[in-house]
Amino acid sequence: MNAMENVIAIGCSLRHIAGVMSYTGKVKNGVVELPPGVRLPEGAAVKVETLEMAAEEDPFLAAVRKIAKPRPHWPKDYALNHGHYVSGEPKKT
Repeated sequence: MNAMENVIAIGCSLRHIAGVMSYTGKVKNGVVELPPGVRLPEGAAVKVETLEMAAEEDPFLAAVRKIAKPRPHWPKDYALNHGHYVSGEPKKT
């Protein structure tokens, strides 16, 4: 799934009508498509927020992918006995 396929929330502030309206739509070909029948007044201020972030764009996941890789040169029991290998604690079985 790329960023253009993410679901988006549309908030439309209309001062002359009672408060804020909220719609959920999708981006298709770079354009936000709202549910059928939704009409926004010309010039209405809108706020667009993605509801989910594509995994390939998440900076945290990008950092994890950069450092999280197989370590075949480490002992097989490193996760269980990292205290032993780092600071000499007794090994766990």
